[in-house]
Amino acid sequence: MPRIFVIVFLIGAIAPPASADGLTPLSQVMKSGPNPDYLLVRCAAFYQANAEWGGKQRLGKEYIAKVDQILKGLLSLAILGRVESKMGSTDHVTQVTLRDTRNIADLYLERFEMSYASTGHAWSGDPLWEADARECKYLTEKLAKK
Repeated sequence: MPRIFVIVFLIGAIAPPASADGLTPLSQVMKSGPNPDYLLVRCAAFYQANAEWGGKQRLGKEYIAKVDQILKGLLSLAILGRVESKMGSTDHVTQVTLRDTRNIADLYLERFEMSYASTGHAWSGDPLWEADARECKYLTEKLAKK
């Protein structure tokens, strides 16, 4: 089944060049001053893709439940920020945010598939995965303290 690999960036400025798979490391994206909601959506997609790749049986119910909680928090904040920025009605913004998250998660999953096919590891040793994991962990820990 084909996947959609189009990302709708709502940055408003020229984004840094993307890598061959369409993903730019979050640390580089952050330097360009993206809208805060993009970081929330990107990290939600990162966690979603990791959970989908690993699966409930392998990762465990507790881990998946934690990821679900993180996703709800990140997406709720992204939707709220987008609605407050007058990007449309709550229903429209919710649909767009979920679509954006799915599209970015699909890019991560494609990267995992290519990495696994070429190295036998989905993300082990992948500098983009490691960098994004650090950035998203920092973001979620920072938000959890608020």
